[in-house]
Amino acid sequence: MILIYNSIMIVCVCKNINSKKILEELGAGLTLEEIKMQFGMGSQCGNCLETAKKLVEKTKGEPIKNIAFG
Repeated sequence: MILIYNSIMIVCVCKNINSKKILEELGAGLTLEEIKMQFGMGSQCGNCLETAKKLVEKTKGEPIKNIAFG
């Protein structure tokens, strides 16, 4: 599920992680897998993972092949 508030997208409702936080962590050099593990994204319903993947791909300009749940 994606909720948008003031141009910041809630990516993970279960863990309350938004697009701004993901982009900050990417800027600090973390990978999506590291961000996922750090914040527990995908460990509950898993609906956020595809959105997070697309956000990272759009930001970095390169595809992510696989992302694991949990």
